[in-house]
Amino acid sequence: MVGKTPDGEALYRSVRVGDLSIVVGGAVTLEGDSGEAIMCFVEYMYETHGGTQMIHGRVLQNGSHTVLGKAGNERELFFTNDCLVQFKVGDMRGSVTVNFRLIPWGYNCRKDQLEAIRVEKANAEDRKKKGLPVGYIHKSLYCPEKGAFFSLPHEKMGNGTGTCSSCEERVAVEDELKILSETNFVLKNVTYNVHDFLYIMPEFFPRVEGRGTYGLEEMWA
Repeated sequence: MVGKTPDGEALYRSVRVGDLSIVVGGAVTLEGDSGEAIMCFVEYMYETHGGTQMIHGRVLQNGSHTVLGKAGNERELFFTNDCLVQFKVGDMRGSVTVNFRLIPWGYNCRKDQLEAIRVEKANAEDRKKKGLPVGYIHKSLYCPEKGAFFSLPHEKMGNGTGTCSSCEERVAVEDELKILSETNFVLKNVTYNVHDFLYIMPEFFPRVEGRGTYGLEEMWA
């Protein structure tokens, strides 16, 4: 035991299930409700007061399942802010080798990394030909709700402290919504009132044959 959660449950740094050994900060695969494989990053693991061993993880998304589509690298995984709040240790199906790849911004920095990336790709292809397990890489946080990829907050990930930065951020966003009365509310420091006019993003409208949606720049053109 390495500590306790805010609820007083015992925290652990690693666990072994049969031949499978997992540590906090590692990645595992699970079987989803529909039978598909889900990969997740282990934020922390703990034992409930009832003696059940649990894991809190963040979902890892393959590049092809992001906005990149077919242009995504088959070996690159992206962090998301979606959490598997808790699942039993026994639900794990296997471990996944995932390496952080930190490349500084700027053309000159990327140029210096080209040879290292080329060697890494060659080694990966060699492992694939030999039928060895795929080694994944990840370097970005995918936030479709914000429409962008962001640098990974390494200092807040996999600390095993019983808290999750992604969950904390979601709670903070929820706290930003305040209902003032039956006619107005505050969201992200902006007050909205009944009879106000709002701009709604086009993707929230259902597609109807013969009718389109337009952004502000089109409306005022």
